[in-house]
Amino acid sequence: MPKKDNSSNDKKSEKKMEKSEKPEKKVESKKQIEMKVEEHEEGNDGNKVVKPGRTLLVSPASNGSSINESVVTGLTGLKNSFSTKNGSYFLTFDTIENSVSNFAKLQKENSDLKVKFSRYQIFFTIKGLNNKNDYTALKKLISEHVEQKTGGIVLYFKLYRRGDNYLFGTKGEEPIGYGDLTIDTKESMDLLLNKEGPLKNYELKIENADADKAVDISGTFYRFNKNPKNVDGSGPKKAYIN
Repeated sequence: MPKKDNSSNDKKSEKKMEKSEKPEKKVESKKQIEMKVEEHEEGNDGNKVVKPGRTLLVSPASNGSSINESVVTGLTGLKNSFSTKNGSYFLTFDTIENSVSNFAKLQKENSDLKVKFSRYQIFFTIKGLNNKNDYTALKKLISEHVEQKTGGIVLYFKLYRRGDNYLFGTKGEEPIGYGDLTIDTKESMDLLLNKEGPLKNYELKIENADADKAVDISGTFYRFNKNPKNVDGSGPKKAYIN
């Protein structure tokens, strides 16, 4: 009687063992990170997409552990370093390219650290807006104003709309539009939110197809409220903090 061939069973067992083994943590390369960078506010699946910025947050992987300071010093393009009470570090670089490169480097060489991009979200109001204002032109105008005045880079920009119409709230007799943007350094955010500074309120001019000359728009920057309340159809009433 011929012997039963058990080679197929052995192969199945090997596959089961391979599946049961936990895969090693994959570290994204600089190229993989750059491939994820999107130029639009939304990805193909409709979810929010934000570009990498120049600030990294480096934290210990577990509570009670600490970061060797030598790990977060001497990095290419490092401009500013700030440590927190819990032992984390905020690292700001001179370019996004250097930030992305060091993100990959720190992840690859330090499995005991958590590394992520740190971004700063800002809420703003906008007066003088109407549904005939071009979205792309408004985005360009406000983003360039913020970048020129603060030295920061706008990573994400959104004006609140329902369909093709902007969302308006009522404050006094004038309707007010809303939006939020994300900037890449804390220094830039602080400049926009400083109540005593010149950038808290803005006034700009934009070309309007229905007007013979540029029209005025204006507004105020606020700290973004991550837990808004009483949001209704007229606009995000609690989406910002004074």
